[in-house]
Amino acid sequence: MKQIYLHPQQAGKIALIRRFLLTALLSVICFAGFAQIRQGQNGQPPRQQNAPRTEKEVPKPLATREISGVVKDSTDNEVIGASVTLTSDKDTLRVSTNDDGVFIFKSVKSATYTLLVQSIGFRAMPMRFKQNDAVPRIVMDPIILKEDRNTIGEVVINGTPSITYKTDTVEYKASDYIVRANASVEELVQKMENMEVGKDGSLTHQGQAVTKAKLNGKEFQGGDIANALKNLPADIVDRIQMVDDYGDQAARTGIKDGDPQKVLNITTKKEKSVGLTTNMNAALGNNDRFESGLSMTRLNGNQTIGFNARLNNTVNGVGGGGDGGLGNISNVSIGGGGVNIVRGGGGGFSPVGGGGGAGTSSLASGSLSYRDNLSKALELNVNYSFNNSD
Repeated sequence: MKQIYLHPQQAGKIALIRRFLLTALLSVICFAGFAQIRQGQNGQPPRQQNAPRTEKEVPKPLATREISGVVKDSTDNEVIGASVTLTSDKDTLRVSTNDDGVFIFKSVKSATYTLLVQSIGFRAMPMRFKQNDAVPRIVMDPIILKEDRNTIGEVVINGTPSITYKTDTVEYKASDYIVRANASVEELVQKMENMEVGKDGSLTHQGQAVTKAKLNGKEFQGGDIANALKNLPADIVDRIQMVDDYGDQAARTGIKDGDPQKVLNITTKKEKSVGLTTNMNAALGNNDRFESGLSMTRLNGNQTIGFNARLNNTVNGVGGGGDGGLGNISNVSIGGGGVNIVRGGGGGFSPVGGGGGAGTSSLASGSLSYRDNLSKALELNVNYSFNNSD
């Protein structure tokens, strides 16, 4: 075997090259192994330090929200007075559309709900919605109602008073009730179902006290029910309406809250909306006792002028007889184009009641009212009253 001898200087260089190559190879193997271990631990390649974050915060759902919309018909006209019911797993709310066909639900607890819209002459429309629960005010697209061609028309049964039941109103047709000539609204109302008139002029409907009187939707003489019943003639009346009134705010927004007041609304015939009605009565008795009253109402469209006065000198107490009443009386009553004269015998009659020896009282009272629509946005309503007794 042939041996090769290297120069010591060459052998040193070769040994140095071998050590360099071995060190480089070991370094590559170690780096590759370390990278595989890191990848196995993270399950994914290492992320670059300078990569931007793409995560976006999701807004939290709100506890309540406001939901509103408008109801129209197929001709793009607003539907007034439509009943709108919102039902969800947390709410059951009901409102009516206002004069612009708009409905508003406040403090709705769920953004997922069912809406039911109902109006006479249109098909009921149940609809389900799922809205963004992070939006505080939700304005819905217009709801278009379709005409219900299967709706039964008006049915009139002769001999039976026609009573119409609406959402918040019970309506009586005055022509279905027969009253005497020159009768007052009081006599007309007494003939109507579920109505009761007290001796003091108070009125109840279905057992609930009526708190205010209106004429053609406007407050009549301060809302005094007794004045409306006793001083307006029955022959000017077209309809008597008993209205559940939730207040002016409910009328504007369509949102009904709390218990309603019962209001009497008298609508007049078109041919009777302009004119003057007068009612005067007088009663004379013995011992200089007397009773008198005068009422005048001027109607002219939106303008109403009313005057009432009363003067008497009668006996206090209840019952009558002997000197307790007015004694021999002459009673003259003028009202609404007719005159009634009644004469009574001695003792025992008193329009205001009397009791023997109970004492005499004098009363003078009166009221004046004026109401007019000066413009679409301005209404004038003035009431003045006085009362003096001894």
